[in-house]
Amino acid sequence: MPVFAPLGPGDPLLIGGYRLLARIDERAFLAATQSGRRLAITLVPADDRFRTQAAAAQRVRSPFAAHVLDAHADRTRPWMATAHVPGPSLSTAVTKLGPLPPELVRPIMAGAAQAVEASRSAGVTQAGPTPANLILAPDGPRVVAPGICLTGTNSPEEALGHDVTPATDVYSLGALALHGTDLENAPPDLRRLIERCLNPNPAKRPSLEDVLAELSPDQEPPGEGWLPARLAALLPPYAADPTHANTPLPQAAPPPAAARPPMAPPVDARPDVDVRPARNTQPDGTPRPAMDARPDDPHTPTPPRPPANEGPGGDARPPAHHRPPVDARPDDPQAPSAPQPPAGARPRGGSGWTTGDVLLVGRAAVTRPEFEVPR
Repeated sequence: MPVFAPLGPGDPLLIGGYRLLARIDERAFLAATQSGRRLAITLVPADDRFRTQAAAAQRVRSPFAAHVLDAHADRTRPWMATAHVPGPSLSTAVTKLGPLPPELVRPIMAGAAQAVEASRSAGVTQAGPTPANLILAPDGPRVVAPGICLTGTNSPEEALGHDVTPATDVYSLGALALHGTDLENAPPDLRRLIERCLNPNPAKRPSLEDVLAELSPDQEPPGEGWLPARLAALLPPYAADPTHANTPLPQAAPPPAAARPPMAPPVDARPDVDVRPARNTQPDGTPRPAMDARPDDPHTPTPPRPPANEGPGGDARPPAHHRPPVDARPDDPQAPSAPQPPAGARPRGGSGWTTGDVLLVGRAAVTRPEFEVPR
């Protein structure tokens, strides 16, 4: 099942020169650099706290924290770009699979504590992770956007409007561990540590150094294979290309060509029929002017126009009483003369005569069945 949502009609295509590929959630996008490196771009509220935290977050260096590559605090909508970590958040994993095994909560809490320590050393004043920004990566836990917590569990002192202190980060670690496990089934030592971290009184919580000492964390992430099979099964969609990425934007379809109605050829064009003199002759020996008209191939090139004093077949013009009426006056030198209707032709009405499937109008002929209006 896809884990990224396609960009919506109102979403930008670029942020800070990075090409957006998909939505991660309502505030974050999957993006890419020109070289193809994947990023996660998070939109954050425009406030003074982000302006001071953005620069400090870029100095954080820890194998348990996603590297902050870029950030802009002075824009209308500030944003932060971090290396993309292909994995579900702790919040997503618990929602889909329920509480994690107790043996998995300890390395998660230890990795988060080391990310907090590195963030504090870089000058981040509120480094506590949340279930939404703790990612279960293929090689270990990783905190993304340290110090930029948009959602999470507020400590009691935050709820009362008091200042944030390192003890606030310790409370966040306890809330993170509590979210990921069933406290009743946790080992006694881990359960006691979580309960101490969640003490409502900041002064009674353990220090960050005490937490690290009790967890005895490794200095590096646990590596590939640290997740149980049912959790590892959630990873592939986060590493796969989103189905809508790199898809060209839809282009406006050109307007359909207007249908052209059948038109008679120009008056100076020879009819597209094979008009040949009949073989039988009149009693005086002169050729009979009747024509054997039949439709010709519509793709056959139009033959040259015969001289004005000749009929379509090269014979003398037929008698005037065989000619169909025309709209032009006889004395008009520009008026075209009409050809003699073929033998067996019958009036169609107006100035047209028909013979088979051919309509003769003036000196032009239209073969109706072969003409097809383009669609």
